[in-house]
Amino acid sequence: MRHFLSLLLVFPTLVFGQGMGPSHCIALAQSTPGATFVHRAAFTYPIDPGDVRLTYVSHSMVLVQGAGVSAVTDYTGYIGNTTLVPDVVTMNNSHESHWTGYPDPRVPHALKGWPTDGRPAQHWLQVGDMIVRNVTTAAMVCRRARTPIRSLSSR
Repeated sequence: MRHFLSLLLVFPTLVFGQGMGPSHCIALAQSTPGATFVHRAAFTYPIDPGDVRLTYVSHSMVLVQGAGVSAVTDYTGYIGNTTLVPDVVTMNNSHESHWTGYPDPRVPHALKGWPTDGRPAQHWLQVGDMIVRNVTTAAMVCRRARTPIRSLSSR
């Protein structure tokens, strides 16, 4: 305890951190040619043609929107108080907060990322201009099976 107090008195920045410095991420993002940023945009706000909007929903969920198509990654069953029903949701069972056993029945494509019938999940889906596919990897091991990583791409 005496050594900790000595450290605290002599090197307070080592114990408490050095504080928050200026963000280099914002400066870097603002200097990216052609990039635009939307802040506090509701899920239902329109998106310009050719643009893609990524919205952090919660924990591991990200809403991907563009060209009239929407997808949610690591869908847990609830994306908030919104009228939006995504076209596609992806789920994996590496942790209980990355999937639901009861996806909204209005979601046209609820993609489970775990094996069924002893075979790895294989997804390749095109909805509008969005392609949703999984890439199975041995690098991520979960409780019951190998867990795929989702890949979302837009043409």
